Amino acid sequence: MTLRQATLADSEFLFRLRNDEATRTNSFSPQMITTAEHEEWLRERLAAPEHCRLYIAEVDGQPVGSARIDLWPGAWSEVSATVDPKHRGYGYGNLIVELLMQEVASLGVKRVTAKVRGFNVPSLRMFLNAGFVPATHVIRLERQS
Repeated sequence: MTLRQATLADSEFLFRLRNDEATRTNSFSPQMITTAEHEEWLRERLAAPEHCRLYIAEVDGQPVGSARIDLWPGAWSEVSATVDPKHRGYGYGNLIVELLMQEVASLGVKRVTAKVRGFNVPSLRMFLNAGFVPATHVIRLERQS
């Protein structure tokens, strides 16, 4: 597996990943997005590599997932990874995060976070396998009205 920088040519693949039902269910932004919204988001991310690095994970030249590093002042970042639905269940998520962490290290980032919804067991495993630990200082409260 390799990670390469995403380009505008990856728009359709990334759009399909973003609107995948399981991806949306596990996302903190679960609504479907339009092609126009996605293309605007992608252009903004690609135009600001000092704030965002977007990657395509490939096996034998075929895309199997994506990964992102959001860079913040003070040498810290937030990372995320998504595996293409056609390639889930093969351990690719672990490989993507491993390669992503190499990218983070090459950028000199000292603190790395990943946000995962508690019921998203595959993502929890993926990040726990990469050495992430739960951040117990975050408490989310909800109230039904």
